Amino acid sequence: MVADTSFHGQHPDKLESVDLAVLLELRDEPVHLVITILVIDELDNLKRSRGQEVRWRPAYTLAYLDRILNDRGDGTIRPADTSALHGGPGTPRGQVTVEILPDPPGHRRLPINDDELIDRALAVQALAGRSVTVLT
Repeated sequence: MVADTSFHGQHPDKLESVDLAVLLELRDEPVHLVITILVIDELDNLKRSRGQEVRWRPAYTLAYLDRILNDRGDGTIRPADTSALHGGPGTPRGQVTVEILPDPPGHRRLPINDDELIDRALAVQALAGRSVTVLT
């Protein structure tokens, strides 16, 4: 899935608390979240905006991404939980991972950010060889 800036800024739950598999109705399948560098740039701009209500979530999201991508290095938001498949409690859950998609060398962004996000999501879809959901 590809998430846009409004998802990160306006969802009632923080990124690490959102059950992306439930949102996509995947339950026990793995989920891979791709965040375009465009969204990172927009979050970075929002964290500098006026008003505590506007900037705390983008700053928090960027810090969380930094922690799981740079400090831990594996991009895991939630590990897989298959204990329920073996008689344990709970519901089976697939692993949820995240990565940042940089702009390719020489890439020129489209003038409208929403168009750019869709263009990048289509590029991800071509690379993944399967459908990609845009989360907004």
